[in-house]
Amino acid sequence: MRSLWIIASAALIYLLQSFLYAKYWKKGLKVHLEFTQGAICEGELGELKEVVQNRKRLPLPFLQVDLQSHRSFQFVDQTNTAVSDQVYRRDIYSLLPYQQITRTLAFVGTKRGYYPCREAELVGRTLFFEGPFVDKQPQDTALYVYPKAIGAEQVEMACQEMLGEYQWEKKLFEDPFSFKGIRDYGPGDSFRQVNWKAFARTGELKVNVYEHTAMARAQILLNVRGDQIWTEEVLQEGGVRIAAAMAKQWIGMGVPVGIRTNGRDVCTGRQILVEPGAGPDHVTRILQALSRIDLIGQGRAGRAWAEGSGAWAAAGPAVSAGPGPTAGPAVPAGPGPTAGPAVPAGPGPTAGPAVPAGSGPTAGPAVSAEPGPTAGPAVPAGSDRTAGPGGSALSGTAVREDGWLWEGVEEGGRPGEGGGLLLYIAAGSRDEDLAQLERIRQSGAVVRWIRPYTWRQEEQYRRAGLERTAGQEQIDAGKGQPQAIYRGQIIEWRLEG
Repeated sequence: MRSLWIIASAALIYLLQSFLYAKYWKKGLKVHLEFTQGAICEGELGELKEVVQNRKRLPLPFLQVDLQSHRSFQFVDQTNTAVSDQVYRRDIYSLLPYQQITRTLAFVGTKRGYYPCREAELVGRTLFFEGPFVDKQPQDTALYVYPKAIGAEQVEMACQEMLGEYQWEKKLFEDPFSFKGIRDYGPGDSFRQVNWKAFARTGELKVNVYEHTAMARAQILLNVRGDQIWTEEVLQEGGVRIAAAMAKQWIGMGVPVGIRTNGRDVCTGRQILVEPGAGPDHVTRILQALSRIDLIGQGRAGRAWAEGSGAWAAAGPAVSAGPGPTAGPAVPAGPGPTAGPAVPAGPGPTAGPAVPAGSGPTAGPAVSAEPGPTAGPAVPAGSDRTAGPGGSALSGTAVREDGWLWEGVEEGGRPGEGGGLLLYIAAGSRDEDLAQLERIRQSGAVVRWIRPYTWRQEEQYRRAGLERTAGQEQIDAGKGQPQAIYRGQIIEWRLEG
């Protein structure tokens, strides 16, 4: 009889705990994931903090937390970690009533990008390890992995050369609306500059002194499409890294910088535009924009997310990405190799004809850029600003793939209106792009084309009997001569890898 009571009691306890766990196992159970840093650079160590709370009287003898992250994350502790298309990590917990456990998972971010973590899966079991009971909890954390830093000496030299040429040329022009002061009359001064009121007071000839033309403003055009169906990823990533390094260097020298690229935002599927600005906040804005360029999916996943969440349809007119704190005057850096009136190359209101983007050293069939999934009604180029889940407001367009890169940039402007520095970064470009670049250069802007390459392209040139040098007439083996179209300076930039 006593045995029957023991068996009945055990059965009752078993049924009771099964009922309680089935009904209450996830009550008061909270999992919170958070990247301890908002951003790291490629190759740096990051941390993901995992906080598990059991806020109830019922203990959890077995709780499994399943995470998914990008395969570029290399966790320091590989326990219970599997890598395939993603990194799948499984952490096991045992929690007492009202207990909280915090773990910090260290990893290395090996690839530039924007990595949100939107979900954690929980698997629980009873005291007798029955189950499983499954629940999913939404998460709201994301990590920017900024482009890797590149050689500072080469970046500084390129920036100073362009800025030095601009500073030297702009001395030819004075802004008659920006009065600076007066000085003594000297040989060569025009009587139109004489300040007659000062002459009446002092009895000596004095001339007005004006500020020179407005401070330089730089525009970076990043072409990640090229002229081939398939482009080496190392060249595309190299272009992104160069753009980031040049932007940081210029802003550090007090030059406002803007970036326009035909790469698509991984969060919204739109092309990216950052208006010119300066200051530490603007550096962050540019690095975030470059981190979100999707070279593989061309933003299709982000566009699907944006359309599903309503962010795409809710996009309003273009809004400035917001310049950072006002920059001081640009520091002169010695005259560059060429002289001639420097003219702004900042974005203007008028867009030129849409032209195909990209061309490179190896000739492949020219293909038009893929616009991605169909969105609602077409919107004007340069509009459709929407903030993705990362919170950074970036802008782009829904249509007009090929000519968008040049819209508002093709007119150099008139001396004295600011602007003047245009940096074009592309491993290769089609003739239409080079024609646009040459038109801007002839308008008076200080223009450079940075063309990244690797040892593979160097080997191709060697086999073709050519040397890879900037400014030579025959640049592409087996193709036409780009410098017959674009006659400006080319900076050949050798990448590692």
